[in-house]
Amino acid sequence: TKVDEVGSHEIGIIIEDIYGNKSEIKSILKVKADTEPPVFSGIVDKTVIEGETISYKKGVSVRDNKDKDVTYQIDSSKVNLNKVGTYTVTYTAKDSSGNKAVKTATITVRPFVVTEEMLYDKVDPIIAKITKANMSKREIAYEIYKWVKANVGYTGSSNKDDWKKEAYNGLEKGRGDCFTFYAVAEALLTRAGIDNMRVTRVGGKTRHYWNLINCGDGWYHFDTCPNKDKMETFMLTDAEVEAYTKKRGNNYYNFDKSLYPATPEK
Repeated sequence: TKVDEVGSHEIGIIIEDIYGNKSEIKSILKVKADTEPPVFSGIVDKTVIEGETISYKKGVSVRDNKDKDVTYQIDSSKVNLNKVGTYTVTYTAKDSSGNKAVKTATITVRPFVVTEEMLYDKVDPIIAKITKANMSKREIAYEIYKWVKANVGYTGSSNKDDWKKEAYNGLEKGRGDCFTFYAVAEALLTRAGIDNMRVTRVGGKTRHYWNLINCGDGWYHFDTCPNKDKMETFMLTDAEVEAYTKKRGNNYYNFDKSLYPATPEK
């Protein structure tokens, strides 16, 4: 049709009165090219805390001078909501004439900071549930050991930058790796008033973390992370973890003994 062709076109206009008399007049129809791209609205920079989700479409719309309905695409492939940083998300819309609109927004991911108060708000109800007033520290430590093993699942990954943050994540999500198990245990042990410290593997193909605890009768190894032999790893001596390492291999409980207090012999 003429309206689909850019340029000037002569057209005939038929005029008819109430008696059926007709006449035709000539006119010039000028068809202009559609050169206006779609227009976005509602695209704004956003700030989120790491680990949170985001709705890129919320509040966003697009209109066009010619097309009634215009769809748009969002490219958020460069955004990592689990890592602190500044990222760019790109919105693209194209009308039926081929006019394209591209607009970007900045996504700022801020660090998730876990305070001691936040962590203990999660820890305190657990301590209250699994302990009694007349329990010894060793009994409390064993209840903590059992609770962590029963309530945290192994997934093989964790954030090792901040033990408090990982303890919070472990309590919130109920999963993680050996660092998560160690961190959750440290939070519970510390809140329960049991002295503890982190132990880090030396050597091996992968890293491993566990706790040393002192219930008043000396320091012992305390590892809530599951092991393939399903061996109980509560209150182990240096000799016992050394024996297990020889059996298991991969420097499983190998650590720098000069950095830690020695355990009792039994």
